[in-house]
Amino acid sequence: MSHTEALESVERGDYSQALVAAREALDRTSETDAGQVRLTLAWIELERGNPRRCARELRRAREFGVSPARARCLDGLRLCAIGAYEQAVTELSAAMEFLHSDPKWLSNALIGRGVARGYLLSLAAADRDFAAAARILTQLGEHERVATCIHNRGFVALQAGDLPSALELFEQASGGIRAGRAEALIDHASALLAAGMTRDASALLERAEPLLAGRESRLAEAVLAAGYCALRAGDIDHAAREAKRAQELFRIQRRPAWIAAADALALRTNFLDVAAARRVADRCLRWGKRTEAAELLLDAAKVAPELLTKLEGERHANTARLRAIGWLARAKLAKTWQARSAACRAGMQVVTEYAAAMGAGASELAAELAAVAIEGTSSARTVFGWIERQRIVVLPRADNSDLIQLRSAEARGDTREAAKFENRIRRCTQAITGDELGAGSVDRVEAECGGGRAVGSARDLKAECGGGLGAGSVDRVEAECGGGHAAGSADRVEAECGGGRAAGSARHLKAERGGGRAVGSARHPKAKHGGELSAATGDRRRGAVARIRELAAALGDTMLVTFAFCHGELLACTIADGRVRSHRLGRLDPIQFTYSTELSAALDRQILQPLAIGDRPLVLIPAAGMSDMAWAALPSCAGRPVSVAPSASAWLSATRSTRGARNFAVAGPGLTHAQREVAVLGHPTGQSTVDNVLANMDGADIVHIAAHGTFRRDAPMFSCLRLSDGPLYGYDLARLKRAPRILVLSACEVARADVFTNVLLDRGGQALIASSRPVPDEAAVDLMIALHQHLKAGVAPARALADAQARYGHLGFSCWGSG
Repeated sequence: MSHTEALESVERGDYSQALVAAREALDRTSETDAGQVRLTLAWIELERGNPRRCARELRRAREFGVSPARARCLDGLRLCAIGAYEQAVTELSAAMEFLHSDPKWLSNALIGRGVARGYLLSLAAADRDFAAAARILTQLGEHERVATCIHNRGFVALQAGDLPSALELFEQASGGIRAGRAEALIDHASALLAAGMTRDASALLERAEPLLAGRESRLAEAVLAAGYCALRAGDIDHAAREAKRAQELFRIQRRPAWIAAADALALRTNFLDVAAARRVADRCLRWGKRTEAAELLLDAAKVAPELLTKLEGERHANTARLRAIGWLARAKLAKTWQARSAACRAGMQVVTEYAAAMGAGASELAAELAAVAIEGTSSARTVFGWIERQRIVVLPRADNSDLIQLRSAEARGDTREAAKFENRIRRCTQAITGDELGAGSVDRVEAECGGGRAVGSARDLKAECGGGLGAGSVDRVEAECGGGHAAGSADRVEAECGGGRAAGSARHLKAERGGGRAVGSARHPKAKHGGELSAATGDRRRGAVARIRELAAALGDTMLVTFAFCHGELLACTIADGRVRSHRLGRLDPIQFTYSTELSAALDRQILQPLAIGDRPLVLIPAAGMSDMAWAALPSCAGRPVSVAPSASAWLSATRSTRGARNFAVAGPGLTHAQREVAVLGHPTGQSTVDNVLANMDGADIVHIAAHGTFRRDAPMFSCLRLSDGPLYGYDLARLKRAPRILVLSACEVARADVFTNVLLDRGGQALIASSRPVPDEAAVDLMIALHQHLKAGVAPARALADAQARYGHLGFSCWGSG
């Protein structure tokens, strides 16, 4: 075999064959060419996960007079592979000085330096390297490697916590990268994992693993990613197995940075050894694994709070997740309630602004910040306010063409194409808090109890460096205290937290295009004095009281109950007769949320009977994890009008919904009794195509859909109703200018997917009536007929459902919104 054949195998990604070919070529080559063959062998060994063999071949290549600049470049790539990122940047920068006449190797050095800078979180500089490499490779006509540069810019966005941009760039690159390129699959899976789409991430990793034969370095990275995927999904045993496997592979490869990351995962899957956690976190930091270190320390701090001191400095980190963790640590370390509350407000501000980019971890951090803020307070109003503030919802903003493509891919069974369009749709989101939900078509109601207003939409992490992606927007920690006074910067928060230095807003990346503009540099405004802080606090309290009065007036004789978990204990706040009360209801096993007569009675005794609800109608706002609840099955709810809402402000907004123009009913395919159900209702009907159903829904009064429902536990936003030409997603409702006032879904389990309720209320709807349980086709007909008879008679939705259920059962149905 020849050296050329070895290089061709390298280009194909077949490193086992490349190794055989290069060794045979070395036996046949002249001494003049031996250095170049040795350099190729060094490259192959590096790709196979053998950095020590790579270094040995490099030494021999130098002995045979190979280009010093190329050898130095490859050594820099080796340093990057073992996690010595700062040394890699130094070595690659030095090599580049002598590679200007060698464009292919100059692009290699730029790509390697970009990767190293990405792990060091020098994100704008990393992006510039990838953009420069792409320009060189375009001139060389190496289009697949140009796509690789675009993909690597997705890696930069992922490091910045900008999931929408990361997914967009991965998709943009996917058409140009060779099918079976395992690295691309691994990076894409990491982005999906960060977005909480564990099923899709696992599928990509399963595709990647068989492609990695003979490339142990990439295999180990895939195994580690799978472990983190399992941890996010709550499969601790699987995560522990993958962590152990990754540890073994990385140790064989002598890759200390990755060993540290695998050790961090292993510790998080078992009872934490605090001393070990401290050592591993230090190693993670030393090798540039900053997020892994922070998450490990945050877990370990549950048993060793002193570790929080290592985390509070992350308040000024480059990525949103690290900043939020830093503020959480600061809050937990605070000595006074005022300082703790201020830090929690700052952390909540970061989480809210970047919720769409942070993905599934945003809600977890928001809940923990709220739990810390609630600790030690005796004010029911404060508890109520923080429970509301931690209810973060990401609303879809989907493009119609993407939904059509997604339905087409699913109809063809093309799961890869379907996943691509799911990702595109996932990017088009808007993040808001419970304070703002439901205010798209009616007046917004802001429950600002105990803190400043949470800004709703997520800011893109974009800085225009080199004409491309920027990785790090200006992140301002804004505490808008009381009556619209904009405190704006974090100096107020630092002062409230007892910090000496006015840090201003968080430190950011400087994106210097052509040595010019710096995007997001740190500011240091003057600190506010204590008198101003006291005045702002008073304004917030007066605003909170006014908003609770507005809510109480709208409730009338109805009682509102909002639930939340705080450090494993269920809390409830009630509003009735103008009074706010808080209740601690003890710990709950999630199995209790499962529907059965015995469990429902026990749950009722624990979460509703202590609240003295009397015979009032109820508005219930569930805690995280309660989406499976069959509320009508609880004895205290039997025969009672019960409305379930995502937040208090969402319920209040829904009460202002106005009557629509017409009624409409439609039956989906494959249900024996759906057509009879729809015919008996007497509403106008039509074709059960997605476009026709949406056209009739827009601006309607009452809409009834009888169809098969599919709930996706791993990605609830892609739960759907099956219509004649494909699925109708919750995302589709985002296309409506105005949602129907009342939407009835006679379908299995779709109430478990919050997206239907969230979008309906955001688009001005009043109520969604749907089931969190399977719905028997024939048995549901009588319930639906009775429900619509009550609605036609002018009965409110929650009362109409309760009366129908009292006669016909089917207790899995609930009324979401305002009944």
